[in-house]
Amino acid sequence: MNLNHLKSFVAIVNHGGMIRASQQLHVTQPALSATLKSLESDLGASLFDRGRGSRPMKLTLEGERLYKRASAILTECDLAREEARSGIVVKERLRIGTLDSLPPAWVERLLQKARSASQQRQIEVWEGSAEQLAGWLEQQRIEAAISVIAEKSGHSKLLWREPFVAVSSPSHPLARRPGRRIRLLDLAGEPFVFRTSCEMSPVGEAQLRAAGIQLKTVVRAKRDNVAFQAVSQGYGLTLAPKSLVPKDLTALKVSGLSLSRTIGVTCRPELAKDLVKLLCAVARDVGTSPFPDRQPQNQ
Repeated sequence: MNLNHLKSFVAIVNHGGMIRASQQLHVTQPALSATLKSLESDLGASLFDRGRGSRPMKLTLEGERLYKRASAILTECDLAREEARSGIVVKERLRIGTLDSLPPAWVERLLQKARSASQQRQIEVWEGSAEQLAGWLEQQRIEAAISVIAEKSGHSKLLWREPFVAVSSPSHPLARRPGRRIRLLDLAGEPFVFRTSCEMSPVGEAQLRAAGIQLKTVVRAKRDNVAFQAVSQGYGLTLAPKSLVPKDLTALKVSGLSLSRTIGVTCRPELAKDLVKLLCAVARDVGTSPFPDRQPQNQ
């Protein structure tokens, strides 16, 4: 077993199979396959499940264990090579994953404070969906993720809970309701702007179906800025976490809608406890100002 074996194995995992890995490594697929077979022969274990229907390539238990070790080894080798070439001690790298539906200004402040609080580390931020962040954590490509977490999670630190609200233009008739409060039934028949990237969409749609409400979707937008621009121009209403509502739009409380999301910090188990505490402290500190109506959690 050598570094080339480990590099090839990690590339196959990261790129989801032989084709993309061979392209990334600039080797032929037969050569890459031969390298993998040599590694498995040396270890005396199969690293991938080659059963029928196993696409994309799925790791065996032995493969999962080796992937964690190999990723750490290759990272250390890269740091050692960089230090040797530059003569400068390379800072420890800390990659933080952030949910792509968090307010951009909040993420920007998080990065600034994390760098200030941990100057001996090289801070990187990877933005992605909840599913992507979970995968990156499992693959050890990031050290921590700020994302949607289960309500009761023993592996995550709760930061805040926030409700979903209906979002309208200030001129919309529903925006004039007392207390800016509407009923779930008020959404029936209203033109609707659907945020396709929302991680809570399946839950919200299920609640609406249970209430017998069928949305009249007129805009399907992947990017939140496009969705909110459509709302601002009067195309219709949308549903969104309260923290995302732009200042020029109106947030309406929806009686009968129990949709909410729970945001927290999830770290790799081997991450030092002092670093976990630092991340949570920074995230909570950043999170107290953008959402004055949200109740921060202290755990």
